[in-house]
Amino acid sequence: MFVVKRPFCEELIYRASEFFEVVMFTASVPEYAEPLYQRIDRHQVTAACLYRDHCTFHNGLYVKDLAKLGRPLSDIVIVDNSPLSSLFQPENAVPVTSWYEDKNDRELFHVMPVLERLAGVVDVRTVIPAIKEEDKLMIERAREVLGIPEPSARPPSTTRRIPIVKQNIENRPVE
Repeated sequence: MFVVKRPFCEELIYRASEFFEVVMFTASVPEYAEPLYQRIDRHQVTAACLYRDHCTFHNGLYVKDLAKLGRPLSDIVIVDNSPLSSLFQPENAVPVTSWYEDKNDRELFHVMPVLERLAGVVDVRTVIPAIKEEDKLMIERAREVLGIPEPSARPPSTTRRIPIVKQNIENRPVE
């Protein structure tokens, strides 16, 4: 299987695992997604992988219902390129643009400090709506709201939708 990874995908997963319980969540079937997961999580920091059968089928769409994770919604962040994926909990969604093999893409690099700061807030749902607009993450606004300094150096060159759950919760299996 040939896989092209979005720049900073692996770094995002690894760094997010320092602050969150990382759960890969896709509307794809396991036979397709599992080999991809294995290639983008080389450090094996993902706590669980969820697939189409974990989604809720709603009006012809597969929706990732975060309430089914069995974690407080105040602690859950989903990073996804499709606003329809988080239709039931848009206030938990950090949107990213779709990626089409641009090797110079740096979006996930800029998302990393946002996730790091969100890990420290009491309820992510009170902050996420303030840092996005029309399903687009506003990086400058996120820096201001979350107190993220400007990056001092160009990111190193180095990817997929990543639902993330904060780590500071009880050690319970994902449903």
